[in-house]
Amino acid sequence: MSKRQRTAPVAPARRPASKTRKSVEPVRAGDGARRVADAAVEATVLIAVAVLPLYFSFLTSTRFETDKAVLLVTLACVAGGAWVMSAILSGSLRRDWSRVTPGIWLGLAFFVAYGIATILSIDQALSFFGSLARHDGLETFAACGVFFLCGATHLRRRSQIERLFTVLVLASVPAVVYGLVQQFGFDPVAAFGDRSVTEWPVRSSFGEHIQFAAYLVLVIPPTLARIVALYRRRPEYAAAGPSLQPIAALLALGMVAVSFVLLLDLANHSPAVSVLFPAAFAGYALLALLAGRLPHSRPAWLAQVGGYTAILALQLIALLLTSARGPLLGACAGLLVFAILAGRKFGLRRLQWSAAIVAVVGALSFVALSVPASPLHRLGDRGPLTHLTGFLSTSNPDTSVQGRLLVWHGTTNLLTHQPGIGNTWGGVGRDLVGYGPDTLRLAFEAVYPLKLRQESVEHYTVDRAHSIYLQTMTDAGLLALLALLAISGYAIWRLVSWLRRQEEWSAWVLIGVTGAIAGHLVEGLFGIETAATLVIYWLFLGLAAGRSAPEPDRTPVVENGERTIYTAGFYWPLAVVAMLLLAALPIGLDHPRAFAFLWLLATLAAVATLTFVLFPNQTGSEASPSNGAVTPALPGSRQAHWAGGTLVAIAVLVVL
Repeated sequence: MSKRQRTAPVAPARRPASKTRKSVEPVRAGDGARRVADAAVEATVLIAVAVLPLYFSFLTSTRFETDKAVLLVTLACVAGGAWVMSAILSGSLRRDWSRVTPGIWLGLAFFVAYGIATILSIDQALSFFGSLARHDGLETFAACGVFFLCGATHLRRRSQIERLFTVLVLASVPAVVYGLVQQFGFDPVAAFGDRSVTEWPVRSSFGEHIQFAAYLVLVIPPTLARIVALYRRRPEYAAAGPSLQPIAALLALGMVAVSFVLLLDLANHSPAVSVLFPAAFAGYALLALLAGRLPHSRPAWLAQVGGYTAILALQLIALLLTSARGPLLGACAGLLVFAILAGRKFGLRRLQWSAAIVAVVGALSFVALSVPASPLHRLGDRGPLTHLTGFLSTSNPDTSVQGRLLVWHGTTNLLTHQPGIGNTWGGVGRDLVGYGPDTLRLAFEAVYPLKLRQESVEHYTVDRAHSIYLQTMTDAGLLALLALLAISGYAIWRLVSWLRRQEEWSAWVLIGVTGAIAGHLVEGLFGIETAATLVIYWLFLGLAAGRSAPEPDRTPVVENGERTIYTAGFYWPLAVVAMLLLAALPIGLDHPRAFAFLWLLATLAAVATLTFVLFPNQTGSEASPSNGAVTPALPGSRQAHWAGGTLVAIAVLVVL
């Protein structure tokens, strides 16, 4: 064979190169807007996780649950608008709908069941908007559905999950420290609500100790997962490095906790300041992102392990001081699932046996402290543990078990006898579709037990079933309950199946999320859901409903750490100055429209700031998280142009 014949096949080898060039699409104007929309989705998710647990207002009579729900709906409008814009620009809405995972269909089935229950409700308006005291209507659940879709479609990369866990854990510090401060008798906020609730001091920013403890059940497993993952990666941090940044991070963590209490004290004296709380508390998410950029050195590793360990200890102490029995049981279940999965994944059989032994010993000790005839009963019959261990004592006047059992009995009677409420229809149909979201206060009057009226004050209103399963059944019927159980079971099965073939970092993330979901399901047997716990729980379900497990970033992203530092350096001083000016101005409380405008402006400013921080800097091409198409980066001026246009569009959508 001649040399020319041997070299002839070289020509067709150029085809892959030309094919590669054709795969790079030309620069389009919508690429910049799509990237900004993706960043806005993640920014809104981080703000919801950080701000909702901390937020409440001094300008409303409801303060806690309703205020959190209103903020949740507002953030869902922003996230939903950005999600739709990203889907349109990336072309994902034009694809085959068969690509939607079963988990997404199950989640959507739950929200569709709530929509049907709202249409057939005994009070449609109440079921759609929710009551003034709870705001737990279809509007709030639809907002959770938006964040569920965001978690299932946009939070799929390792860097995004890393930021989510960092913000989730570090943003719990102000709430935990505030709860501990309340335990020691210092609370800048006057007690507000039912006397049977406010007598328990560790309520934090939730208004009720049970709701605060339910939030901790969702946060503790991810915190433990972060600690174990860092500890097992200690050989990677062998190199020495600057020690000032870790020290500064720990000092900033302490300042965050102190600043939260100071802000509450300032708002207590000047209630108008609370309209800027969404922007101020979003600054904690910004600081969390800054803390996640510590150098890869031994001092930084020690600071992270020590800081997260201290946070976990404070979370456990605060959970114990709440004296909430259901959340404590849920936390134990979550940690037990955490230990079992960790032992199964990494072959830590001692950890599995230790977790089982601790669970058994803890259960026996709990019973021994609770039984009046036990010699250990005296230890549990004193101090803050009285409410925790006195539920088996018939002579304990503070126990709420009898009242809760009566509420369960009345709710069960409502579901089994199907009484018609007013002039509405009853029968088996109410078991299927319920009485409507947030209408238990109306429906329960038909079956109000006389003994419950005798043991409680006469004006006591039952608007919660004290069980998320009974609550779902009465609100949206058997259809919603089956959908909730199906999506929760599917999420746990999906996470456990992913766990077998994941690397160590992703494995700990999956273990932490699974433990949180399991703990919430157990705690829900006795608990009450709020906007703060709902958004975290449905985000976790969304993470499990995606097409695949969280994976490393496809292309290296050049993270602009200086932009985060400069943004935080300007953001916090501006927020503090704005709150001080608002406190100094002689503004009365008779300007609700002005306060609403400032509140909305503060919320949008927070979203815009985090969107600017999360907007990716690319040295090459970027893979879209929605469709995987490779598109080149746009010039900086065009990016800024489309970023501004996208944010204006989102703001207009929220206002409308």
